[in-house]
Amino acid sequence: MRIHILLAIQTLVVLLGSINRLGSFTIGFVAANEFLRWVDLINMLPLPILSLVAFYLLKKHLENNGKTPAANTLLALNVLFIVSVYVMGASYGDHEVTNYLHTRFCNTNNDSDLCRIIIFNDDEFGHWLFFSA
Repeated sequence: MRIHILLAIQTLVVLLGSINRLGSFTIGFVAANEFLRWVDLINMLPLPILSLVAFYLLKKHLENNGKTPAANTLLALNVLFIVSVYVMGASYGDHEVTNYLHTRFCNTNNDSDLCRIIIFNDDEFGHWLFFSA
């Protein structure tokens, strides 16, 4: 039964990703500074994390031949570690790209809306993700 739940979670992630990307209800901005839309944040953080955790738990389920592992605390710590690694990777991805754009296009003239958003992703959001990992 557990294997079916874990596979159903993967199906749910695909469906939610499709609805999120194709729907119009998540096109609003996450914050007043318009640094990111909800659709992008959802596709960058919660959906991949949910998918990653489900894949990891499926792997552990198959390794244990369907038995519940006795060390649930260790399993929880491993899941937390995997989520942290993903968030750290996302933070580097966000920060490095926007750092390049900041340095290349917004170093001297940073008054435009585009530069304000790039600088926020570079100096704020990427750092928030990194330090939360």
